[in-house]
Amino acid sequence: MNIDDSFEKYVPMIRSHFREAITKHYGSDFFIADTLLNGKHIRPVLTLLIADTYNGDIDKALKLGCALECCHQASLIVDDIIDDTQVRRGEPSLHMKLSKGKAFIAAVSLFTFATEMSSSYHTEQIRLADTIHGMVRGVLDEVSDIEEILMNNISNAYRHMVDLKTAELFATAAYLGAVSCPNMPTKEVEAFESFGRYVGRMYQITDDITDIEEDRMTNVMRLLMDLGVAMSDDISRIAKKVVAKEIPLKQGISQLEEVTGVQIISEMQRLRTCQAIKSLDSIAWIEKSNQIRGYGVYISNMLLKQEGIPNDESQ
Repeated sequence: MNIDDSFEKYVPMIRSHFREAITKHYGSDFFIADTLLNGKHIRPVLTLLIADTYNGDIDKALKLGCALECCHQASLIVDDIIDDTQVRRGEPSLHMKLSKGKAFIAAVSLFTFATEMSSSYHTEQIRLADTIHGMVRGVLDEVSDIEEILMNNISNAYRHMVDLKTAELFATAAYLGAVSCPNMPTKEVEAFESFGRYVGRMYQITDDITDIEEDRMTNVMRLLMDLGVAMSDDISRIAKKVVAKEIPLKQGISQLEEVTGVQIISEMQRLRTCQAIKSLDSIAWIEKSNQIRGYGVYISNMLLKQEGIPNDESQ
């Protein structure tokens, strides 16, 4: 089964579970039902992909994956409020549709929903709580130290925030899939966690690069530093032009690639893919892990296609 088939198989399962759970706990007119039903569900797909590949408990993986998705959707609502993001998935953000107060209530409701969905699995519920705590720390660090982050150790600070937020969500998604397999050894659970963490880093960096609306050129600079490219006057000049909106972000990336000699998108994917794949080398059932290896590049390419940015499909 390839990754396209996995999404076609698991996304309907996820949405069906959400519909049943929403109707049971809140009623069919629950005001944030669309928030849960309209996402890409890439994290619970990873949970189910691992559990299904290794003959795990699919019902357990489905409930835990959906609980994690609730946490993710809640974090998006909070991020949109803090950043005053007005559009999400081509539609007005929830706080624009309702109000900031109602949107915060919605986020709290989603965290509560996650607790209900994971209530039968105490150990996994603790892991979800730890993940939420890390996400909150990441948001607090981002809003309180952003000026210092931009002026000082950009690369380390950026990785810190990515690891607490996006990367940890993917690591937890992989962990929940692995622990849904009764005979999965601890060493291999940890290997899948590492895989998820590298995939999360890849996804966040790709998302930052493709965030055209906000012209977040600082994130491209962080990526260059992450790839070991030394900052120069030419790089700073290009970045300032993009931030000032004198040139579009895509043009800025193209100019940076000319100056640095680094194909930013493909090199990022190559680096993260190598790290993610290496993390699976310890998996005993190596032939089965091959079904999971392509997941990371698949989801980053998904983002690139949305923005019309070329990518290397062959990786």
